[in-house]
Amino acid sequence: MQTRLVWPDATRGICVLAVVLFHVITWYHAPIYGPETGLSGLMTLFNQGLAKVRMPVLFALSGMFLASKLLQGWKAKGAAARVADTYYLYVLWIIVYFLVSWTLPSSVENRVTSFAELGIQLVLPGTSLWFIFALAVYAFAVALAATMRFRKGAVLSIALLLWGLSQLGDPDSLSLRVVTNFIFFALGAYFSDYLKALPKASTATCLAFVCTFIALLALRAIPGSGDMWVLALLPSLAAIPAVIVSVAGIANITWIGIAASFIGRRTLGIYVLHAPLIMLAAAYLHPGKAVSWAQNPVMDGMLAVGMTAAVTAGSLLLHSVLRRLPGNPLFQRPRSRIEPSTSRSY
Repeated sequence: MQTRLVWPDATRGICVLAVVLFHVITWYHAPIYGPETGLSGLMTLFNQGLAKVRMPVLFALSGMFLASKLLQGWKAKGAAARVADTYYLYVLWIIVYFLVSWTLPSSVENRVTSFAELGIQLVLPGTSLWFIFALAVYAFAVALAATMRFRKGAVLSIALLLWGLSQLGDPDSLSLRVVTNFIFFALGAYFSDYLKALPKASTATCLAFVCTFIALLALRAIPGSGDMWVLALLPSLAAIPAVIVSVAGIANITWIGIAASFIGRRTLGIYVLHAPLIMLAAAYLHPGKAVSWAQNPVMDGMLAVGMTAAVTAGSLLLHSVLRRLPGNPLFQRPRSRIEPSTSRSY
C-alpha cells in the first residue's frame, strides 16, 4: 500500500487556515471591533501578503492532484465526473448559503439575498464559494484543452492573457477571480511532476525559493509598484514553490505535520462551512465589553486567532456530523464515482 505524503495535505491545511483567518478579519473582526484596533495595521499588511499565497497555492495543488486525469482529456475515467461533482457541490452549497442568508441582517457579508441573485450566482459566483466554482471551470477547461490536443504552451499563454485582462476589471469582483487564478491551476496541472519533486530539492534551492518570494513581496510594497502588473503576478508565482518547500520542511516536525495534514484532508468541509459560521457569528455573537480589549495589540491578536481556531473547530465538528448523512450528499454528488476520502482536488 502506497504511503500518502504528508506535505500536500499539510500545505492545503495551512492555506485553508489562512482563508479562514482572512474571512474572520474582514467579515467579523473589522465590522465588530472597528477598523482602528491594536493590530489593525499589521492585520491589513498580513492579509495583503497572504493574498499572494492562499489561492495561488491551493489552485496549484488542485491542478497537481488532478493532472493525471485531466491531461488525458475526456477519455480519462473520472475526468467528466470530477467536473460534475465539483459543480454539484457549488450549486448545493450556494443554495445552503441562500437559505442561511434569510436569517441574517443586511450588514453581514457574503449573503445571497434573492432568487434572482441566486440564479445569477449559478454562472457568476459572488460569494466565497467562487473557489469551488473555479475548480469546476478549470477542470473542464484543462480536460477540453487536452481533448483538443492544445499544447501546454498555448494553454499557459491563454491563461496568462486571461490574467492580464482580469487586471483591467474590478479587483474586488469574485467572478473575475475565476479568470485571474486559472494560470495557477494550469501551472499545477502541467508542471505537476516538478511540484511533486520540490520537497526533495537541496537546502540551498529551498532557501532561494523562499528568498525570491520575500524579495518580490518587498518590491511589491514599494510605493508606485502597484502600477506594474508583473509585480502583481510574480509574488504569487514565487509563492507556490516557496510555500511548498517551507511546509514540507516544517511538516517533518511530527505534531505539525499531523495537525496540518489532518486539516488539509478536510479542506472541502472547512471551506464550505467556515463562511456560514462566521456570518452567523457576525450577526448574533456580540462581544460586549470585549470590544475595548481590541485596542490592546496582544488581546487583538488573540481575538483574531482565537476566532479563527473556533471557526475551524466548529467547521471540523459540523463536517464530521454532516458527512455521516446517508450517501454523504453534502460533500459528494449522488452516484459519484469519486470517493471523497481519496479526493484531493479541494
